[in-house]
Amino acid sequence: MGRRKKTDIIENTFVPSAYQARIFDFIQNGEGNLVIEALAGSGKSTTLLKMLDLISVDKKVLFCAFNLEIVKDLKKRVGIRPNVMVSTVHSLGYKIIKDNFGEKIETLPNKYTEHIWKNIKEYSSMKKNYTRYIDNVVKLVDHCRYNLADTIPSILPIVERHGIPLLGDEIEVALKILEWGKSHMDCIDFTDMLWVPH
Repeated sequence: MGRRKKTDIIENTFVPSAYQARIFDFIQNGEGNLVIEALAGSGKSTTLLKMLDLISVDKKVLFCAFNLEIVKDLKKRVGIRPNVMVSTVHSLGYKIIKDNFGEKIETLPNKYTEHIWKNIKEYSSMKKNYTRYIDNVVKLVDHCRYNLADTIPSILPIVERHGIPLLGDEIEVALKILEWGKSHMDCIDFTDMLWVPH
C-alpha cells in the first residue's frame, strides 16, 4: 500500500466549523434561499465542494465564480459531475443570451456609449453642459444595468449613491436607451451579459 498524500488525510479528517455545520444543515433540511457572507480565505470553496456531497446527483448545481482562474480551479476540484456547472456570471449570461437570441451576436464593448453620442439629439433637447449631460446618461445606463434598475424610483438611489449631478432629464433618457438596448440584440456589451438575462 502506497503512502497517503497529505491532501487525502485532510479530506478524510474534515471537521466542519460551527458556521459550516449550519450551512450543511440548511442544504439538507432547509427551504428557500441561503445567503452567506464570507471573507477571503474563510473556506468558501471548501464549503461549496463539501456541499456537493450533500446534494443528490439528480439535482442541478450551478457554481458562479468571480473570474476564469477561479472557474478553472473549481472545475478541477469538482471533477466530473454531470449535474454541476461551473461558470463566471458573464459566461453564464452570454450562454443564456446566445440560447435565446442565436449564435451570431457580436460583442461590442461601447455599444451604449456610441449609440448615446450618435443619437442623443433624438432623445433630448439639452444644449448646455452637453458633455457632462451625455456622461451622466452613460453612467446612468451602466449603473441601471448593474443594479437591474428600470424605474425612476429604483434609479434615484443610484443617482444619490454615485453622486451623479443631474442637469435635466437624464433619468428619462436613460430609460429610453435601456428600451433601445433590449430591442437591439445583434450586439451586446459585457454589462448586457448580466442585464439581458434578467
